[in-house]
Amino acid sequence: SKKPFPFYIKSNFILDLGEDVVQQSYAGYNMCVFAYGQTGSGKTYTMMGGEGDRGLIPRICANLFSKMVEGTKYRVEVSYLEIYNERVKDLLQKGSSHNLKVREHPTTGPYVQDLSKHLVGEYRDILRLMEQGNDLRTTASTNMNDTSSRSHAIFTITFAQAGYLEGMPHETESKIHLVDLAGSERANATGASGQRLKEGAHINKSLVTLGSVISALAEASSQKAASSSSSKHIPYRDSTLTWLLKDSLGGNSKTIMIATISPADVNHNETLSTLRYANRAENIINKPTVNEDANVKLIRDLREEIDRLKAIMSGDPAILASVQEQLAVKEAKEQKLTEAWNEKWKEAAKILQEHNALGLKRTGLGVMLDSDMPHLIGLDEDILSTGITLYQLREGNTIIGNNEAEEVPHIALKGPG
Repeated sequence: SKKPFPFYIKSNFILDLGEDVVQQSYAGYNMCVFAYGQTGSGKTYTMMGGEGDRGLIPRICANLFSKMVEGTKYRVEVSYLEIYNERVKDLLQKGSSHNLKVREHPTTGPYVQDLSKHLVGEYRDILRLMEQGNDLRTTASTNMNDTSSRSHAIFTITFAQAGYLEGMPHETESKIHLVDLAGSERANATGASGQRLKEGAHINKSLVTLGSVISALAEASSQKAASSSSSKHIPYRDSTLTWLLKDSLGGNSKTIMIATISPADVNHNETLSTLRYANRAENIINKPTVNEDANVKLIRDLREEIDRLKAIMSGDPAILASVQEQLAVKEAKEQKLTEAWNEKWKEAAKILQEHNALGLKRTGLGVMLDSDMPHLIGLDEDILSTGITLYQLREGNTIIGNNEAEEVPHIALKGPG
């Protein structure tokens, strides 16, 4: 067709990917999803969605909460960052600049120093934070895309669950990286100049590095399959994006890449390049493991050892005295660890309850607002209404006003005056 048209494929295949991400997260695996393709091919639409049409990221978040069950404790924390011109910015902190440092932990790997983590209790909290972050994200208009993403964005969910499974403590924690990449672009096609040209150069550099990492990992995986002893250098450090996603690309994670392509003839070369990416990515073999709490694993090992000692006692009364002493030590240690584990989750539940701000306690015909935090109470003007709204005050300054104010208020009020 000579007429331009949007080329967005909606299929059950994409939705199945989201379902799989949630299922594997509940199983305790780290997950990563990213969309790769040229500018204007639908990456942000696939990951974030549009007006009234949710993308993969909000669908995954909604599904994560919908599968929660009674009797199991959960803790969900989110962070949101962008990589703009190879510099990192916290999208959930107003006034944050692109000056956060990337560090490396000896066991958990690369991380962003001073990146904020936000505890969430329900899907609406995630949606609010996501919208807040998207408003701060760097976009600009080019000849190929009116709202071209000029940065890579990584939305991270830390999902922990704990409970008892067949009488034994059970706790897993998974990290879900949901990545919206900026698109590769040609300067002559986008009409980029000045700042736009500089942005495009940084975007292309990081995407070239991502391609190099994918190629190196694919080659390393094929060498392992062929039992080759030579080890290949993986250029993770050549860009901030690949350094932060080191574990997701070639480590302890189940990773999904979505390739987005354009149907236009002029984008033929970019389409072939994207498909080569996808073809190489298919050959990478990661070795994900369940992220189980170390103390819970120790409790399970102690329980197995206790059962073994009890079996010995019942089988041979002659060694009863020596085994009894060992058994008492093991049981005391197991009890101490279990109590500490229960206390940790009681504290986590208390923090979540305080974070949710208030408890509404029905007392007779009235409602008592129970909150230890500084707050304002809004009463509905209609005397027949029972509408009561509690507004938590932030640390520092809290801006109150309507949505038409010059500065976006933290507490938005509606109604006459």
